[in-house]
Amino acid sequence: SLVIRLGAGLDNVDVATAEKLGLKVFNTPGSSATSVAEHIIGLMLALARNIPACSHRVKSGVWPKAECVGVELCGKTLGIVGYGCTGSELAKHARALDMKVIAYDKYKRVDSNAEGTSYEKLLATSDFISYNVPLTQETKDMFNVENLAILKRGARIINASRGEVVSVEALLKGLHDGIVAGAALDVLPHEPPLTDSEKALLLDPRVIVTPHVAGSTEEAETRAVAMACDIIKRELLTRDEPKTLNS
Repeated sequence: SLVIRLGAGLDNVDVATAEKLGLKVFNTPGSSATSVAEHIIGLMLALARNIPACSHRVKSGVWPKAECVGVELCGKTLGIVGYGCTGSELAKHARALDMKVIAYDKYKRVDSNAEGTSYEKLLATSDFISYNVPLTQETKDMFNVENLAILKRGARIINASRGEVVSVEALLKGLHDGIVAGAALDVLPHEPPLTDSEKALLLDPRVIVTPHVAGSTEEAETRAVAMACDIIKRELLTRDEPKTLNS
């Protein structure tokens, strides 16, 4: 009678059909927040210091010291789009690196680790932008070609939420036009990459891609399973039923 998604995203769960079948749907929000936030920090550092490209060149027999000049994270502005479990955890980590943190969330207030702002101002003033929103009709292509007109030149885009949140075509155009300095993606619209546009991103040395592993840590998996077990115990053994996603 239960469907439990180990993780927060429900785009791969047919909630409507589950409801028709009388199944209760749960997820485990926050179980991977720390893991995803740490992965995003790692991606930002890799982008800022060109770590993957420099490592690849050294392994290829080149010593490209002069080509590997990067930028510091300290003092830069991080714009967080979506201030849920992951976004708020990311803000805490970024503050520890002395970054200025601003955030946009249509439905939630930010805490003391970030300054709330509009989406337009976030695009115009951020050096790094991280998307941490669920995939909905509202967030699909949230970063798009139109945004390039107001995006701060030299911004770096990070997406560890869902592939369809950031338009691949917008990234390619931004990179081609020199507006986007780099991108780090843990997710793509098709996984593994399928379209010519997605494959073109892989060929750009300014783009880092990881295979949807931001939340893949031993600790996150342990927390998710523990939360699922707690849901099962409360649902089956007590009358104190937890709130479902479709109740």
